[in-house]
Amino acid sequence: SLGEGPDAISTATISGSGSAWTNSTTMVVGYSGTATLNIGAGTSVSAGNWLRIGQDETSKGTIIQTGGTVDIGTYLQFNAGTPVYRLEGGTLKVGDTSYAGIQSYTDATFDLAGGTIEAKGDSLTIYADAALRDGTVTTLSTPGSADQVMFFESILSGSCAARDDGARALYLD
Repeated sequence: SLGEGPDAISTATISGSGSAWTNSTTMVVGYSGTATLNIGAGTSVSAGNWLRIGQDETSKGTIIQTGGTVDIGTYLQFNAGTPVYRLEGGTLKVGDTSYAGIQSYTDATFDLAGGTIEAKGDSLTIYADAALRDGTVTTLSTPGSADQVMFFESILSGSCAARDDGARALYLD
């Protein structure tokens, strides 16, 4: 966990081609303190089953992904405090199971400013409001079988045009 104690201020940066952070269980960014995780091009983060941003009401967890791959087994969870995820590049892969999702239990900031959200399993449900940034393209991808689905059951704000090129992806720009 980053930002473990209420007075903690933690920053981790994963950068450089081939750099990786592997976590086997639940990964928490902003447990009860302040934490920032920066993820750059050519890197990989494996978060185990859950990636939780904000554990306690006092937490301030921020993830900024400008490239690389973040791989989450089941859930990306905006849990408590002030959680932020900025997807500016790279690929956010979620869901080895049929009940996988991106969930929000608090007011969260989920900025889509590029990159790809990819469903890994049979389905992925997004229950977190998101803001699409002007002048950017974010892709929602289901690269698996023809039965693979993605549900967006929340508010998507910002100007948006959707296009489909037939490659099992939806582009939001």
